[in-house]
Amino acid sequence: MDAPLPPTQRARQELTHRNALRLLELVNSLLDVSRIRSGKLELHMEESGPMELVHEVLDVFHEQMEQARCVLQLRAELGLRVWWDRSRVQQALTNLVSNAIKYAPGTALDIGLRRHRDRLILSVSDGGPGIPQEHQDRVFERFERGGPPRSVHGLGLGLFIARQIVEGHPGKLVLRSAPGQGATLIIDLPLPPRVQA
Repeated sequence: MDAPLPPTQRARQELTHRNALRLLELVNSLLDVSRIRSGKLELHMEESGPMELVHEVLDVFHEQMEQARCVLQLRAELGLRVWWDRSRVQQALTNLVSNAIKYAPGTALDIGLRRHRDRLILSVSDGGPGIPQEHQDRVFERFERGGPPRSVHGLGLGLFIARQIVEGHPGKLVLRSAPGQGATLIIDLPLPPRVQA
């Protein structure tokens, strides 16, 4: 049986692991940008329930939300079924939740999931500083961010990739925000025809 690592070595090992994961995330994001630009971002559609996906994403961020003192509020309509590329929508939702935690630590993180007519509405809201109207379109562009460059890490690709994924379904990714009033990002997707009736 191996002896436990001293605290300083354990801390260095954890830092190295986090940095490696961050590097992997950045490389995958750059690969996705390349696929999007060449029209090769493939979607593998399947029918599934969105609630399970939401729980999986929130489980990944559980520790990060605790560290950022974000209080989770989840409002969900149960029993919904969707036709989507599950892993790609999971990637898009991961980007939205990650942004909310980074830009709005210490605030409520509100996740909403509901049906509206023939659409699935999945929203992520935070109580952060908000985004001025004149900058709202820009946050969906490559290498752009919603806040000062030094305030968060990353390449500014998350919302660009999320929008491409959502529009490929075909859906809409909508931003609603005002300075001082937080931000809400809404994934709006069509429901399968047999679910719409």
